[in-house]
Amino acid sequence: MKRVASCALVLALGLFFVPLPAFAAQHIVIDTDVGDTWVYGNSPNPNGTQEPNELTATGNSVTVNSGGKVDLSVICGYADSTSDNAAATGNSVTVNSGGTVGRSVYGGYARSDSGTATATGNSVTVNSGGAVRQNVYGGYAS
Repeated sequence: MKRVASCALVLALGLFFVPLPAFAAQHIVIDTDVGDTWVYGNSPNPNGTQEPNELTATGNSVTVNSGGKVDLSVICGYADSTSDNAAATGNSVTVNSGGTVGRSVYGGYARSDSGTATATGNSVTVNSGGAVRQNVYGGYAS
């Protein structure tokens, strides 16, 4: 029994130290009212409601369909760093007829405290009948 327990402990510890892979591009569709929250296209949460912690955000998409409602903002590709470069590239948001975003929409958003922040090739499409209550940014870098 000791031997099996030791093997299990070694396997468990070995898996603990394996770095997690970066999240692949995500495609989030909002068809209902998600409530008083932000939606991030590259969120580690499949419904987009958890803020990601990534230096790069590439190729994500968020679609807000008829009946879809986000009370706060939508940020499709969110890249954030306190010490390195941050890049949001090729992300897209579409708000279709009957879809509503209560605040702003960002195709890509990159922020860095001490490195370079870039937002390139991001887009936002608001189709006829779609509503964004505040600002629309294809890309934003600071």
